[in-house]
Amino acid sequence: MQSSIFDMPSREKEDEEQDNKNKKKFRMSNILRRQNKQSDSPMVIKTNEMITQVHSLQEYKTHVADVTDALVVVFFTAPWCRTCLRLKPKMKAMAAGLHSMQNVKVVQIPLLDKESAALFEGLGVKSFPFVHLYHPEEGLVEELKLNRKLWNDFQKTLKEYLQGSCNVQYNENENDEDSITAVRQEAAMSALAP
Repeated sequence: MQSSIFDMPSREKEDEEQDNKNKKKFRMSNILRRQNKQSDSPMVIKTNEMITQVHSLQEYKTHVADVTDALVVVFFTAPWCRTCLRLKPKMKAMAAGLHSMQNVKVVQIPLLDKESAALFEGLGVKSFPFVHLYHPEEGLVEELKLNRKLWNDFQKTLKEYLQGSCNVQYNENENDEDSITAVRQEAAMSALAP
């Protein structure tokens, strides 16, 4: 007697058992995630670290908007963002270097839930990693997209704010004399400003 493909034993039972195991694992991971969320539900801000974590609008107001004695650097990140993960060591190293300075504060706002998503949207953050610089007297002064290629530009910008001056670059070989004059006037005006 010759057997055909239709006579072979069914694997439906094995597949069903495997599906049930996977469902149990998924349920268990959700239960653990909920328990972690509940134990952390009043989100504790880690101020003992060099980067303050902010998760709500109220925390944002406290640690960013209401700060009047320091330059505030705010990183907007997401846990699944590869670029954010690649820049994390650079952010930590930068924060460690700035930690001793009294006039600089580093904050990170991770995209974790609806509340942080609303904060991202309200602040006009359309991509990540993204950074805002808040001057103590002027408020938001810079909005910059970040990646590995733009990291050095960001550091230059931050250094200029820390030093209180910036370099205006222009090319005198340009044919447009009006633009050169405008740049010179802008540089002179900024030099006169306190």
